Amino acid sequence: MRFHSSPLLSVILLLNATSLSAQHEDGTLDVKNLLTLDLDGLMGVEIIKSASKYGQESSAAPAAVSVLKAEEIKTYGYRTLGDWLSSVRGFHTGKDGIYPYLGVRGFARPGDYGTRILLLVDGHKMNDNIFGTSMDLPANLDLDTIDRIEIVHGPSSSLYGAGAFLAIINVFTKNLRASPEDKKPKNSEFGVTVDSQNAHTVRASYSKAWENGVEILLSASQSDDVGQHIYIPEFDQEDGSDGIAHRRDTEDVKRLLGKLKYNNLTLTTSYIQRRNGYEIPLYYSIFDTPNTVQDMRAYTALHYEKLVTPDLNMHFHLSYNQSRYV
Repeated sequence: MRFHSSPLLSVILLLNATSLSAQHEDGTLDVKNLLTLDLDGLMGVEIIKSASKYGQESSAAPAAVSVLKAEEIKTYGYRTLGDWLSSVRGFHTGKDGIYPYLGVRGFARPGDYGTRILLLVDGHKMNDNIFGTSMDLPANLDLDTIDRIEIVHGPSSSLYGAGAFLAIINVFTKNLRASPEDKKPKNSEFGVTVDSQNAHTVRASYSKAWENGVEILLSASQSDDVGQHIYIPEFDQEDGSDGIAHRRDTEDVKRLLGKLKYNNLTLTTSYIQRRNGYEIPLYYSIFDTPNTVQDMRAYTALHYEKLVTPDLNMHFHLSYNQSRYV
């Protein structure tokens, strides 16, 4: 069985008129305002962008917002985006033998795969082009490339359209500069992770920032899970089958991410390909035999954001998207 989605080209131009006089173009607060805050105020300052599509303090957002930071990955040892999101109040994850899915406050219909949840990466929509799923491929984003996650609880279809009914999950990848004055040198990373179940991940990344405002980030990773021996009583028959699927729930994921940024202009390219094995036979497949499905999600996006006046913020977004399921 083979499904192909047609490529999708989208152009979005947004003008946000709001009081942004307390912020710089990168979304940070004005230093003068910070000097007027007391200790309790400083501890509560947190800038979010997902609730209203522009930077604002979390206390002023017109919705309940949760913010997850990269430090939590090292603290709690999260392995996937689904593991991380399941730590948020009201969120839970499950798996049907092939794909993980996310539920919110009891809503998690089998086979739905989060079509009522909008998943964004740096503001770019990651839901599948045909079915609108949010947790099949994005669940395998490389966590080492994530800076923070903003979660807007409740419906926000008036701002983001269809799919943003239960929640909005906006994943922000890492930026090289904490501020325009930060001249961060180049940085290279290489890591290997192996767990007790013989699943491993290999990752390499390179980043560099120049004084003229140019920044680049390149990241590549591959994860391989050899699967487990899973006993399924329904297939324990008298015909010789012992009801055990011998390492059929395999997973092989390849990821590429590239970001090129110059001042207010950002070019992003992402590619995720996955091959999944499943222990429960689908369609006309045979139990305990190699059966796999393959899927792919790729996009290239050009984003421009500029603070035109203290009360007017302009966004321009051009993207090309492609997804495939075989």
